[in-house]
Amino acid sequence: MDATSAPVPAATGTRPESGDHARAPKFGITVTIIAFCISLLGLLWGTVITNQRAEREAAIGNAMKRTSNLARAFEEHTVSLLRETDQLLRFVDFQYIAQGAALDLPQLAAEASVDARIYNQVSIIGENGDLLMSARDFRPLNISGSETFKAHAGQNTGRLFITKPLKARTTGQWSLFFSRRVNKPDGSFAGIVSAGVDPAYFSRFYADLDLGQRGVVTLVGRDDAIVRARRSGGDATVGQDLQKASLFTRLRASPSGSYLTESAVIDGVPRIYSYRALKDYPLVVTVGVATDEALAAFHKRSRDHYLAAALASLVILGFTAYLLMLVSRRQRTEETLRRQNIELAGASETNTRLATIVQTSGDAIISCTPGGIVLSWNAGAKKMLGYTAAEMIGRNVSVIAPPDRQHETQHHVWLLQHGKSVPPFETIRIAGDGRPVDVQMSMSASFDAAGEIAQIAYIFRDITERKRNEAERKQLAAIVESSRDAIVSVARDGTILTWNPGAEHLFGHTAAEAVGRNISSLGLIPDDRRDEFGKTRTLALAGQKTEAFETERLAKDGHRILVSISSSPLRDSNGNIAGVASIYHDITERKRAEQTRAQLAAIVEGSNDAIIGRALDGTIVSWNAAAERLLGWKADEVIGQPIATILLTEHRDRPASDNERLLCDETITPSEIRRVTKDGRVVDVLSSVSAVRDANGKVIGAAMIMHDIGDLKRAQRELQRKADLARLIESLARAAN
Repeated sequence: MDATSAPVPAATGTRPESGDHARAPKFGITVTIIAFCISLLGLLWGTVITNQRAEREAAIGNAMKRTSNLARAFEEHTVSLLRETDQLLRFVDFQYIAQGAALDLPQLAAEASVDARIYNQVSIIGENGDLLMSARDFRPLNISGSETFKAHAGQNTGRLFITKPLKARTTGQWSLFFSRRVNKPDGSFAGIVSAGVDPAYFSRFYADLDLGQRGVVTLVGRDDAIVRARRSGGDATVGQDLQKASLFTRLRASPSGSYLTESAVIDGVPRIYSYRALKDYPLVVTVGVATDEALAAFHKRSRDHYLAAALASLVILGFTAYLLMLVSRRQRTEETLRRQNIELAGASETNTRLATIVQTSGDAIISCTPGGIVLSWNAGAKKMLGYTAAEMIGRNVSVIAPPDRQHETQHHVWLLQHGKSVPPFETIRIAGDGRPVDVQMSMSASFDAAGEIAQIAYIFRDITERKRNEAERKQLAAIVESSRDAIVSVARDGTILTWNPGAEHLFGHTAAEAVGRNISSLGLIPDDRRDEFGKTRTLALAGQKTEAFETERLAKDGHRILVSISSSPLRDSNGNIAGVASIYHDITERKRAEQTRAQLAAIVEGSNDAIIGRALDGTIVSWNAAAERLLGWKADEVIGQPIATILLTEHRDRPASDNERLLCDETITPSEIRRVTKDGRVVDVLSSVSAVRDANGKVIGAAMIMHDIGDLKRAQRELQRKADLARLIESLARAAN
């Protein structure tokens, strides 16, 4: 037996057929049943829907036949009245021509039995438009400006003229006026004879019809589309404009017909209409029934048919479900048998695959007895912990646990024995060479028939690298947090992701104020630096690291800050560029120091005194122009040379003693001393020495300032010589006396 459990021998005999082949016939039966059910339902509903469509068309056709017959009757009713009215007007015209002003029109109307229910006025208008006589309540009136008068006065058509509905000024009653022209014997215009008809008389025809609650009859002008009379239910109206109705489109194609509309122009009710244009008059009659009322019987039959079809569908579906249940039971029985055969045949293959997985896994996989004796040890365990399978099988697994971790295994075994699960946890194990290994440890148990633990499996995953990366990230985070430089990361869209304390100190914005905002809106970038910012950001997002450059940024209070900026791409875990990381170093003090040094250098270079800098070891490090003039050497000749070059022999130990005093922070009093020039001359100078310190205040050299006092010394010597000569002369004079 090797390090892992021995594979189970493969079963002999023929392998059961694959699941696809085994299930194919059963799957075909199921599909056949479902297909038959769908076909039956499709046939049922197809038949029902087809029949319903045919019945609906038939119902609409019947409604159109009915409205067409009613429209013909309405037409006859209307034409009869128009002809009667025309005869009345012709009779009045004849009597007026015969009797003239002597005509008694009220008496004539009474004798002619003019029906007051129909005619609310019969009148004669003179050639000037004045009302000459009336069958009722005569009142002076002139209608020369009316459409009716102008139509008759302008042309003798010989035809009956029909007005739009007009409201009487006195009674407020609507009327339709029918008129004819009255001619003189010579055929010239003599006036008009007119009769007013109540529009409601036309629509009273509605009362004799059974059109439902929302049926409608309408008399409308063919030329102007104005309603002369309309009744729907109990409402009688006149004067509406039907210019937008589809009726007039259909009139251009045929003088009569039927049609279905989804929304009537006046009240929006869907209706089935029939219309007829009056042959000798500019009028159209329409009769309509509401679509839902006309199809009410059809809709009731339709609901009954659909209900019957739904019940039949439920029966079909129930029978189909029953068949499928029987097939499913049979399939489950066969599937159970098939799986058992496959499981028996595949046990060996499964064991072999599991053994291969265990042996090839990169994780350490170990199996042990409940007491911790190692039963198997895979290649991953050997690679991770350094022990071979031969070294570990039979030993206790506790040998790889550090002394302070021995309790972990015991506790977790106790949990498994009591039916508890052990979630993965991080710990440390000791490799064969003594090095600690960070691992993530998982434990699981397998039980025997009695419910007791038979084996315990340990899986160790090496997380050393992950721990190292986490430590590095923490260290980097600590560096960023503690850095005095501002370190800022920005996403590709400009949103600030991180803002360290250095950034808070440098710019004045807190992290809470900055993180989540767009860097352009924070006010960091001066207007004259936006192009520079854009170019740098573009380079970083393209994957290029930019070298540090000096520029300016704005603090929260608006003052400018001199900074040195270096930017680099910010990448995510997949290596894709997710943004830009930038480091801002405050160089304000450095720039100020550089400016100060430049000013001091200018002062040194412009000074008339020789200023020489030397290191503590005596090496000359600086030499100004005045030193060149005083001592004769050029700077490049003496820089790097010992200071002893310009000292007299007796003064060679002077720099060392000066160093001791400078290192003790003593002040060296200026003194007169002599120095040697390049050409060997000796010059008198007033020399002062001071310490040169580095940024930390440490003495690193000395600065020597030498003022030329040669002229002063010569003048003093001349004065001394003259004083000595005067004393000599004075002495000689006293001696002579």
